[in-house]
Amino acid sequence: RQECYWRALHTVPHLRLIEGTFLQSRRQLPRVEPRWWRAIQRRLAHWPRLRPLAALRTVAVLRSEEKGSDVNLATQLLLDALDHHFDCAAVVSNDSDLLAPIRAVRQRFGRKIGLLSGTAHPSRVLTAEVNFLKHIREGVMARSQFPPTLTDARGTFHKPASW
Repeated sequence: RQECYWRALHTVPHLRLIEGTFLQSRRQLPRVEPRWWRAIQRRLAHWPRLRPLAALRTVAVLRSEEKGSDVNLATQLLLDALDHHFDCAAVVSNDSDLLAPIRAVRQRFGRKIGLLSGTAHPSRVLTAEVNFLKHIREGVMARSQFPPTLTDARGTFHKPASW
């Protein structure tokens, strides 16, 4: 679905995607036990073949992480400010890791910078540093969606049903 979204973004004129990387790793993490699990553990203890399951303290999970996106965004924001590519920038993120570059854009480069937030609770750290905060209303977000069918150099493609 993400590849389809990126393909759709590439149909927007003058838009440049700055990507991070997506990593998946297998990790052993502590198991969270719901309240009902203790009763199941007691029952499992009566069956010798299932006792190891009752004693299980960690579980294997597939952990997905996006790496580098915030650093890439911060770098591009600072380079664009340095090269005078904007007078006013808007950041669509709630990542407080962007505080230092946002502060530098305002203080060192004297540019206006705002935060566009799609969440009811934007980062307090970021809102304290920007020149303006705009909430993206649900209706605006709904009207800003890509159409169900798009065409690019590779052909016609469709928005996934799960969107």
